[in-house]
Formats: sequence, C-alpha cells, structure tokens
Amino acid sequence: MTYADLKKDIAEKAYAEIPIALSHDELQCAAEAFLEFLCLPQEIKERFHFRIDSESHRTQVGYVRRHKNLGHGDNKEYFHYHALARGRFSDLAEQDRAAMNFFSHAENIFQKAADATHAILSIMEEGMAGIHNRFFPPNDFPSLFLRFLKYDQKGIGDFLARGHYDTGYMTLALAESALGLRIGSHDQDLVEAPPRREGTALFMPAMRLREWLPELKPSWHDVVQRERHAVSDACARWAIVLFIDQGKINRESTIEAHTPKYE
Repeated sequence: MTYADLKKDIAEKAYAEIPIALSHDELQCAAEAFLEFLCLPQEIKERFHFRIDSESHRTQVGYVRRHKNLGHGDNKEYFHYHALARGRFSDLAEQDRAAMNFFSHAENIFQKAADATHAILSIMEEGMAGIHNRFFPPNDFPSLFLRFLKYDQKGIGDFLARGHYDTGYMTLALAESALGLRIGSHDQDLVEAPPRREGTALFMPAMRLREWLPELKPSWHDVVQRERHAVSDACARWAIVLFIDQGKINRESTIEAHTPKYE
C-alpha cells in the first residue's frame, strides 16, 4: 500500500484494509480468554486498574466497567492493555489462571498490532515526514491502548453503539464477534464493513489526525447488531480494537465525538 492508496480508500470508504500478522484463530482465542477473565469476581477484576496520568481518565489501563444508568453510553466492560500492563499487573495476574491466560493472549495481540502500527505510520511518512517518531518516541512508551470490549445483553431487538468518531488519532479494528460495524462520513452514508479477511485489520482515522493530515477525514461509525447474533446470555458482542494516540492525551469531548462534522 502507498500513501496514495491509503488516501483513496479513506476518501471512498472511510476506512482502509491493512495487513496484520494475526489469524482469526488467534483473535478468537484472545476474545475467549478475555470473556473468561470477566467471569472473575468483580472485586478481583477491579484490582487490575491504574491511570498513566492520574488527572486523565483517558489514560486508564486495565479493567473498566461502564453503566448506562450512571451516564455512560452503553452497559459494557472492557480492558485496556498497554505496554505498562504486564509489569504493573504481573504479580496480581499470577494469582489466577484465567488472568494469566488472558494476559498471554493480550500480549501477543498487542505486539502484532504495534507492528502493524509501525507499518501504517511508515506509509504515512509520505504525507508527513517524521510522523512515525511522534507515535513511537525514542526512550518512551507509545500511547497504544488495546481494548478488549464486551457489551452486555440488552434484551430482544437491535443492539446499537450510536454513531461517533473515535477521539485520539487512529484506530485499528482487529476483530468482532459478528457483523454490524458500519462506517462512513455521517449517519446517511454508513455502510456495513464486510467480514474481516484473514490477516487484515481496518484502519480508521480518528479526530485528531486531521491536525497533521487533513486529507484523512475521521471515520464516522456505529454498531448495529441483531439479537440473534449475541454471543451468550451475558454477552451481546465482543470486539478487539487498538487506539493509537500520541504524547499527552487531551481528546475531544463526548459531545464533539458524537456530532458529525466532517462530511
């Protein structure tokens, strides 16, 4: 892929399919390990959590629970795996087989997703010289957050993650339990992403990338899923996504992220 190819794909589809050295089996096994981790008692799961920047909830690493009745968008659980996670959580993970198994899978996915990030940034050097080092600075950890996400069941009907842009700079959608991810530039042109081909991920520009590469418009996306595609009685859907940030994280507000403006 060249930078011209990348720009063309983003302009036409709002995403680009990029190669990644991950198989469907690896991703499925990682998702299953994550769901097994979620079966641990709540008080144990909540020990797996810290903030890189104590003043920013955007830098959370580890386990997070979200409740719609507390003002969050969806009822869901997720885990952010980061380069600091293994060292910070190693002693705690060793106390439980499910945690150790999940961390082993998460580390594998994280490293291969980081390799794919190196490759996509190398392509983007044509559009902005030096962009690679902005995300992988010497002598520092990159701001890569690998999210393992599980949506709670909502009952009979459609499951929906409302339309939004991702904050930050870039996103790699690695895997989902079912079709239903729709991508476009606004609500009226959303198109369902096709089944993921083996060894590929979907690259989507997020809101802040336009500061450097204005030709790469942020991808507007949502998730629509029929009840029959639910994973289990407890889990409507799972997904694995890499969020790619840079430096001190100071993202757009929730209102900005849920308001289409780059049509």
